[in-house]
Amino acid sequence: MKQASLYLSVLLTAALLTACGPKVPPTPEGSGSSSSAPPNPGSSSSSEMPQSVPLTPYLVAVSEEFPYQLCGLMTLQGEPVTPEECYEISLACCYSDAMDPTYFPVWVMRKQGPGWPENQEFVALYAEDGSWNTDFIYHGCTSTPHGLFVGDEQNAFLLDPKTGQTLKAWSWEELQIDAPEDIPWITGDAYATAQWTGEQLYLGCFADGKNQMLDLETGQVSSLTDEEWIAIQDARFNSIPYWTCEIKNHTAELTREVGTEALKRTYTFEVPFDGDYSVDVEEQGGEARACFWNQERTSCALYTLEGEEIIPLQNGSLFFLGWNSSPERREYCLHSPEEQTASIYSWDGQQIFTLPQKDGDYVTLAGSLIQVTDYSTYANYYHPETGEKIASFSF
Repeated sequence: MKQASLYLSVLLTAALLTACGPKVPPTPEGSGSSSSAPPNPGSSSSSEMPQSVPLTPYLVAVSEEFPYQLCGLMTLQGEPVTPEECYEISLACCYSDAMDPTYFPVWVMRKQGPGWPENQEFVALYAEDGSWNTDFIYHGCTSTPHGLFVGDEQNAFLLDPKTGQTLKAWSWEELQIDAPEDIPWITGDAYATAQWTGEQLYLGCFADGKNQMLDLETGQVSSLTDEEWIAIQDARFNSIPYWTCEIKNHTAELTREVGTEALKRTYTFEVPFDGDYSVDVEEQGGEARACFWNQERTSCALYTLEGEEIIPLQNGSLFFLGWNSSPERREYCLHSPEEQTASIYSWDGQQIFTLPQKDGDYVTLAGSLIQVTDYSTYANYYHPETGEKIASFSF
């Protein structure tokens, strides 16, 4: 999903720091070359892990120290499947040059290792439908159109996101990385090692200041100078759409720009606000919505780019629920402090249902469910189409 925000409100990353997997991370095995048997998907406790059952994250514990929140996976009926021992879960995703996302039906689960954050983290994968999973045998995962690139201390693998099966395998030495113990995934010095560039995989900057690149189709390793690598990043950055806004009294002009003057498009709105106001633009599947609110964020309205009113002027604050935890969902949430409620609206402005939302509560998407939590004592989960309460956890 792609969001252009003109007024960068602090959007709670609540939903989020969730992830999980099997209880005991096994020690990675392998001979240090691609001739060693790569790990296959499975579970060390398969009797506890239902197969082909859709799963979604849940928050069930908080701490005064990092990771602050501990999370797991549960079924869409609210039955916990994994213990709450992870600090983050997110759907595997890679982005095009224009930042259009491609999602894979795999939860990437992260838990801290000993001595975190100085040492490495552990990563496990779990199919969104529960059909396959791995233990915590990896230290990183990067999504690409060719599959999921993962790595342990000795080897790197390309996995099929549909089945978890290994498509390709390399030793780090075969990728011309002579000291794999220095890879940021393994040392814990950086959150990400491999980066998808749109054509190849950037492995990092290693010997002689060369930037190592991997062609996932051919397996060929090449190197770039710093100038060449920076040029690739600049080109990708310049292809990202962004929005600007010019406000004159009750008229707002929104302009979408993508690097060149020829790609500019401007939209004009008559806004029902007095005084200062701001706007967010959310793009989804070739459509966009413009959300206007007053400076105090106590009233808001939602429009199409053609100026059609989707949600008329309302008291309260309006925000998009989609984000990357459930890319097929496109709801908005209207929080009314006076009524202590959260009204859920469809992308087309139809009110679906209303949930209780007290002061200090946050409404987010947790996978396929709507989460209402204060992040300190409880978390409730609701069906996104009916509003039925699915599960409730107290901390």
